[in-house]
Amino acid sequence: MKKIINLFLITILLLLTCSASTFAQILVPEGNVAFVIASADDKTPTLTNREKVVSDKLKALGYSDITYVGSDKVAKSDLSKARFIIATEKQTMDAATVNSLIESGKGIALLYNAGNVVGGSWESRAIGGRYG
Repeated sequence: MKKIINLFLITILLLLTCSASTFAQILVPEGNVAFVIASADDKTPTLTNREKVVSDKLKALGYSDITYVGSDKVAKSDLSKARFIIATEKQTMDAATVNSLIESGKGIALLYNAGNVVGGSWESRAIGGRYG
């Protein structure tokens, strides 16, 4: 009985010390672009300069249905119905998540240095003073 009470108390402590985002999951609606962002705030995201440029470009190309997925939630989220997945910043996804998405047949774009996680050399250049 004492072990059960201790286990219960440990569980309560873990729940109290973990943030809500630890358990959060995002379900990307069918046909939306899943944009994995550096920010943990995917409800009203503050995008990095690179993310803003890419988001604006996606919208200009007609991809107006974008679901932002905070990097802290991507591994737990359901991206299976996304049109494709895109990321621009390093460390927004881990290699296991990237490999899993590729193996499941999802289209994934790792721009700028987001691909560092899978190895190799990743570079970007500014075109006309903007990321392009």
